[in-house]
Amino acid sequence: MSNSRIKVRIIGMDCASCAKVAEKALEGKEGINSVGVNFLMDTAYVEFDSSKISEVAIKNAIKKAGYDSLVEH
Repeated sequence: MSNSRIKVRIIGMDCASCAKVAEKALEGKEGINSVGVNFLMDTAYVEFDSSKISEVAIKNAIKKAGYDSLVEH
């Protein structure tokens, strides 16, 4: 197990419902340990097992939910 934590800037979130959509897009994915989304700061903090899910897969899940994102280390 290789635990990692990233900060992701989510572009286009306008409200708490948007944040919930982005959060649900990541929760339950294999390898995601925890997700915290703050729409006021347009960010998500994601803890994940990098041996099970990649940063690219995390960005793709956010994209599928309708948002662009940037990973900030």
